[in-house]
Amino acid sequence: MYRLILLILFTVPLIGADSSNVNFVGHWPFGYAFAISYDTSKQIGFLGSGCGVYILDLTNPQSPIKRSEQIRARDRVRYLTYSGTSLYTSSGSDGLGIWDVSDPAHPQKLGSWRGPDSAYGAMVKGNYLYLACGDSGLYVIDISNPSQPNPVGRYDSPGQAYGIYIVDTLGYLADGLNGLRVVNVADPAHPFGLGYSNTPGTARDVVVVPPYAYVADGDRGLRIIDISNPMNPTEIGYYDTYGYSWTLRLRDTVAFIADGNRGLELINIADPQNPTEINYYRPPGITYSLDLADTIVFLACGFGSFRVVAFDDSFNLTEIGGHDTPEKSQELVVSGQYIYLVENDGLRILNYSNPLQTTEVGYYNTPDSAKGVFLSGNYAYIADADSGLRVVDVSNPSNPTEIGSCDTPGEALSVFVATNYAYVADKTKGLRVIYVGDPSNPAEFGFCEDPRSAYDVWVVDTLALIANGTNGLMIINVSDPTNPKSISTLTGLGTALDVVYYNGYCYVAGGSQGIGIVDISDPANPRKVGGYNTTGSANGITVTDSIGYVADGSAGLRVLNIADTANIFEVGYYLSPADAYGLCYDGDDILLACDWAGVQIYHFTYPGISEVERKGPGYPPIPTILTGDYLTLPFEGEVRIYNILGRLVLFHPPDSRHRIWIRDLPAGVYFITIRTGGDFHLGKVVRLR
Repeated sequence: MYRLILLILFTVPLIGADSSNVNFVGHWPFGYAFAISYDTSKQIGFLGSGCGVYILDLTNPQSPIKRSEQIRARDRVRYLTYSGTSLYTSSGSDGLGIWDVSDPAHPQKLGSWRGPDSAYGAMVKGNYLYLACGDSGLYVIDISNPSQPNPVGRYDSPGQAYGIYIVDTLGYLADGLNGLRVVNVADPAHPFGLGYSNTPGTARDVVVVPPYAYVADGDRGLRIIDISNPMNPTEIGYYDTYGYSWTLRLRDTVAFIADGNRGLELINIADPQNPTEINYYRPPGITYSLDLADTIVFLACGFGSFRVVAFDDSFNLTEIGGHDTPEKSQELVVSGQYIYLVENDGLRILNYSNPLQTTEVGYYNTPDSAKGVFLSGNYAYIADADSGLRVVDVSNPSNPTEIGSCDTPGEALSVFVATNYAYVADKTKGLRVIYVGDPSNPAEFGFCEDPRSAYDVWVVDTLALIANGTNGLMIINVSDPTNPKSISTLTGLGTALDVVYYNGYCYVAGGSQGIGIVDISDPANPRKVGGYNTTGSANGITVTDSIGYVADGSAGLRVLNIADTANIFEVGYYLSPADAYGLCYDGDDILLACDWAGVQIYHFTYPGISEVERKGPGYPPIPTILTGDYLTLPFEGEVRIYNILGRLVLFHPPDSRHRIWIRDLPAGVYFITIRTGGDFHLGKVVRLR
């Protein structure tokens, strides 16, 4: 089939490095456990994990069962509030989300609201939700129509609003370094301050049982404040915990506190002027949030996952169950519709045939901390830190199974497989060459310990390229796998953490020094020919054509034009919700491994190029006006519709249907892409209601 450029639909002007060039496509955003809420009637738990929410069946608390992972946000889920059949998510910069969870297995998003600052604590009272919004204070939001939450009032507190508790017509605001503020909310449209008590720490959460307010005060523990006079609340007692008090709940005369590194604290508050410790339990991780059910405490413990702790009448504490949440996402590869993600607790296999609802389908818990992964045939080869190389059969993605392993003397950080050999970057023990012709019985054949900080390895022909930390790039001859020999070293590349080879050049991610480009046409004399100091810390890099994609730590994804190695410049970026460590390019999208925020999926559109419709004979044009309930396609294909901000609002996988439901698409201007076979069709459309 021949292709012609028939019609220029619109032109994007040349612009600087701007995130409008990089569109969010989808994600699997799960990670550390930050928030928990419990439905006592249905025995369902809502667990904030990274930027998502797991819905857990806790009928048997000793064996929680995951019912859903469909609730997603674009920032960390910091707080969860449950009322009736609705779940309210407070997700930092992504604001408020409202979800119908009447069917826990199939939650449905009802509405959302994003304010000028991050969303933290929340409480529902009648038709109003009271939202603590950091520097922006307290917002009062009318939720009588959940699909269109409407802010009707605001109190601009002097501190950072983290937590809120409503009793009758008074709101009690945990206001960070400005302590407890008492707010009159009798008129939701005009809340105003009444009194305050400046606590010595950072007020993060508050629970009120008149006449006292109990404040989780950060590094100053529990503060008890007499609020019988709202104009002049006065501290009458405190207990300075050993950790950092994030969240608290009350049960009769006991305060249960999520106390950070200390874990779970139980404080006797029968005498408010003299609270005393009853007991504590220290789980793995950092305890951020908790909720109660009868004689059970549910804990969200950061990288320590979700923990279930039972207590008796004497308040003895015993962990009885839990549910693992993903840990630090490190590296990933893509094959077909599957993402193979390694993180601190092993390998996770994700189906991303629909990027907006990428789901976990398989998991294998490696013995140590998985750092790198390489896919070859039906096998995933995993660099598993102190446990060396693990070989996992992934022919059935829902049941990955280890079939072989080979321990290495150092810390296995990366692996590259070529022919019948696995090349392992073993940190202080250099390069290890392992024969994997029989994947069930891998065995070391050779090694070169010249690299003393081997972080990453890439093999091309008979050369192994080693990202060698502060020692830069090392090139090793592996023509004889039993006796690899170092050829050369090039320094001046920062802290070399990642390396890829493309079209005669070696590209090195050098941490705080950005990226370096090295000509290795003469392996004995590698020569740096270009570089670019990125905004963050370059942890990973991948290259295609004239574009380099960089996992840039706290600066997220950076997109570089590398066509001229002597004149590299940034052409796009996207600030990911967590530090970016690894990435890959699947030929269409960029997939980023983001610490506690799992996998983020982006699409880059090069600026300054006329965007056109390409089609073969007989293909009619894309509609430019959208009306009615359906978009009728002129041909089959994968459809993506982006709003004017470049955010994906509709995804339709390729199938035989030619009509797509668009009734819920608001009026406005959108960009539409359709991929069919080898053709790519792009246009600007106007949605009329």
